[in-house]
Amino acid sequence: MVLASTPCTGGIMTNSGIRYLAGSALALVLSAGAAVTAQAAAITPQFDTFGELNDSTGDNVEFGGDGIPNDAVSITRIENNGNNITLGLTATPRGSTAPPVTNDGAGTFFADPGSSEPTGDQNRSLWNFSFFSEVYGGNGSLADYSFDLLYDFDPAGGTDEGEHGLFNAGAFAASTSVAQGSQNLGFDYLSGDPFLDRAPSFTPFDPTVAGLYTFSLRAFDMNSALLGESAIRVNVGNVAMNDVPEPSSLALLGLGLFGVGFVAMSRRRHR
Repeated sequence: MVLASTPCTGGIMTNSGIRYLAGSALALVLSAGAAVTAQAAAITPQFDTFGELNDSTGDNVEFGGDGIPNDAVSITRIENNGNNITLGLTATPRGSTAPPVTNDGAGTFFADPGSSEPTGDQNRSLWNFSFFSEVYGGNGSLADYSFDLLYDFDPAGGTDEGEHGLFNAGAFAASTSVAQGSQNLGFDYLSGDPFLDRAPSFTPFDPTVAGLYTFSLRAFDMNSALLGESAIRVNVGNVAMNDVPEPSSLALLGLGLFGVGFVAMSRRRHR
């Protein structure tokens, strides 16, 4: 920072100089705050319970497939206008020959990088993300709500939710009360099919790259009010995880706070 224009007299900083520094320090703090706020929109694991998911009749949820594991699911349950809503989100191996997908019991899953079809569609990963939505217990149905699923192509981690892809999970309805499916980030339609509400900002997806990928299943009422969310994170290749602001943001914030402290000390010296 250059302070050539700061008025000084006999080597002593004047009040106007102190005000100049105060303004500069405040600008640094506000810039740091904006940087930290930008990180706040990243998706992190969200759920009421984490474990086995059954439907309202007590049957195992299989996410529209056959034998898809249901024992490690991020589950959110909602009550709205006499209806019960269940949201479930998980990550599972893609097929019986894929390496296992493990988890930490708190919404983060661990998968191997690599393609599940090295001689076919090489863009498909060794793991799937699977979702479940159910409306029951009242007079309502899926048609009374909307269900958004946000998904992530960017391996860098901390992807802003506005840069996620988004599709209508309710379109995968198996009945008037249940919508479910098991998807792979390598499916072509997730890169920009007209079916999507929004394609991811980061493309293309590369299943061989280690990174952090986040997913969120959200329920809204007919007035577009958010009712609840289930969210998970998939750590591919066991990369380092960090939910705090980027180091550059913290450094900028520290510099701004240092400037504020310096100004306060200068004022005490020259009263």
